[in-house]
Amino acid sequence: MPSWIVPASICLVLYCIVFRPRPQRRLDAWARQTRFRPTEQISPNELFGCLLSGKLAVLERDDFSQLASALPAMRARRLLQQYWGVASKMDCERVVDRRMKRLGECCAGEEAAYLGWRDGVQIATEEYRALANACWFLVNEGSVVDLSSIRRICSAPLACDIEQTAYLVRLGLSVGFLEREQALLVLRELSDRARGGFQSWEDYSLAALIGMAVRTRDELTDDEEWRHIARSHRVFLSGQQAAFSLAAGWSGRQAPAASAQAGEEELAPMSAAAS
Repeated sequence: MPSWIVPASICLVLYCIVFRPRPQRRLDAWARQTRFRPTEQISPNELFGCLLSGKLAVLERDDFSQLASALPAMRARRLLQQYWGVASKMDCERVVDRRMKRLGECCAGEEAAYLGWRDGVQIATEEYRALANACWFLVNEGSVVDLSSIRRICSAPLACDIEQTAYLVRLGLSVGFLEREQALLVLRELSDRARGGFQSWEDYSLAALIGMAVRTRDELTDDEEWRHIARSHRVFLSGQQAAFSLAAGWSGRQAPAASAQAGEEELAPMSAAAS
């Protein structure tokens, strides 16, 4: 064996240890990508509605700096088609209307699973298994939350439905499938429903995360993919501290309208909680 191989191998190992991106650095970089830097005048209530798109926007590296999605039009159209089958203005209006009428609805199996989990009663169904596995993962593997918090807010898929519909609206607005007034009307109604079911961004985002796990139980089979989605909860809460402070509160309180000068403060540490 050539004499240079061993020293070179050692140097390579040391380089990887010292310079590889650490998980915390990756999370901070992810949060910076979605950092709130308003590009238009937006009222506190409009910002609250925009933020309801939560982790879905974060997962797509989108931001909350304006009411519409900031993604390129081609990518926004692709997401609309991929997730909601929306390819036109008529499609978008129809799907939004249908989703608004069914917010929080769940099948009998999902309802039984949520009730069983809340009451501590195990049920031998796919829905309950998906719910229990997701909660276990968030507490043990993801280190996202404690068990008592999950039992407190884990009651229905309402947050998941609100989050998806809010992002659908923002994407639709960005490609001209919805007018601004149409989008605002839907986001106001979504805000009212969210405030009726939750009291903080942390509870809302966590409930949406659990609802996503139950609704996509046949698709989320890879632990690493689920870990990535779980991390988006932390990134959303930490990365949007500026937006949370400027948005209307969960009690409906008002704050000064956000402008292009807002949102310039430093990112909060990833451990910070938002409410």
